[in-house]
Amino acid sequence: MGSFVHLSVAGITIDWAKNGIGLDHSPLFQKTDTSSVPYDYVEDDGTPTIEHKECMSKQLGHVADRLSLLGYTLASCRQTFEQTRRDEAAYDNAFLPQPCSFSTLETLFRSTDSYSSNASFQDPRLHYLSDDHRKILGHLAQSKSGDSIADWKPIADALEQLGPYSLLQLIALNPISHSLPVVWDFADVVEGGWADRGGFVRSPILNNRFLVVTEGSSDSKVLRHAFKLLKPHLADFFYYIDMQSGYPFSGTGNMFRFLQGIVSLPILNHTLFVYDNDAEGVFNHGRSSELMLPDNVVVMKLPNCLSLTDIETVGPSGRHRTDINGRAAAIECYLDLGSNPVVRWISYNKALNSYHGVLEEKEHHLRRFLRLRIRSRQYDFTRIEAVLDAIIDTCVSCREKTVEGDVW
Repeated sequence: MGSFVHLSVAGITIDWAKNGIGLDHSPLFQKTDTSSVPYDYVEDDGTPTIEHKECMSKQLGHVADRLSLLGYTLASCRQTFEQTRRDEAAYDNAFLPQPCSFSTLETLFRSTDSYSSNASFQDPRLHYLSDDHRKILGHLAQSKSGDSIADWKPIADALEQLGPYSLLQLIALNPISHSLPVVWDFADVVEGGWADRGGFVRSPILNNRFLVVTEGSSDSKVLRHAFKLLKPHLADFFYYIDMQSGYPFSGTGNMFRFLQGIVSLPILNHTLFVYDNDAEGVFNHGRSSELMLPDNVVVMKLPNCLSLTDIETVGPSGRHRTDINGRAAAIECYLDLGSNPVVRWISYNKALNSYHGVLEEKEHHLRRFLRLRIRSRQYDFTRIEAVLDAIIDTCVSCREKTVEGDVW
């Protein structure tokens, strides 16, 4: 009979392979996501037995986030679905009589908040559906929007056109489903000698990760630690320039020149340049954006924050409450700065017609953040989490440009 590997969510198989690894779903998981699931067997005498064996398992909400960073966003799933529809109509040279739109699927999946029952949709016209698609259709029929559907055949046909990652993103539309386990069981094919365990339990390949280039070593330290604390399920998607021997691109000028060099090279890595949200960072971000960047290279600056619009500053004209967005917001300004942080204007840049501002006691704020080992309620992560969200959004947009449809 052979050995099988399955990718499933809530007991619904959405992809499978026989006698091999099949499609490589390892980027959906991290090496620490090993778990165990029950395998049903039948002894030689016909006695049923259950054995617990190794698998990869991760919550659907975290898998959906990883899918987006791989470029399989809901928007790209919609684009793939609609292109498949157009290709099918052109091939058949006929108009699909009652096509189901992707928006209809979104509405149904968004209102489906339970995958716990053994729902199965029965209709003699849908004899071609797999058991797993019948389960999905059964859940959709029980949703809040299912009562308004008179004919389920167009929806059943639409399910047949969805790849596994599109299905995962659609199921994840309802936040209640985020805790559902996504399981990749592989023990049988490994034990059978059809594949190596290392093909399932491994770190993301380089092409799926982003090299992050920042203005200085402290920026990289903050970002690495922030991902570890706040979004550990995505931390392995980002790696940073080795700073053990000194940081080679300190300052926005050197970083911009490095970017200019990359533009002229056929670089394969996905690369993100992060500028500070100060006067020089805004200037270099602007001229970086004017370069003819390849699809796998993207630039951004630290985001504007409302809480940075009223900061006490000290300079030649005395003390004032000032908006430091775009003027003096370096990475340390996005940490928990206590009740009354102070930025000091220390030098004037004639070319930019602006003073350079530095956060007082920035080393103290940096050390305090890097000492954190858990997400403490006593620490305000609001601004640094906004930075991570901006990085993720920028990288997702970058990956959307390079991904080609769903996997099949």
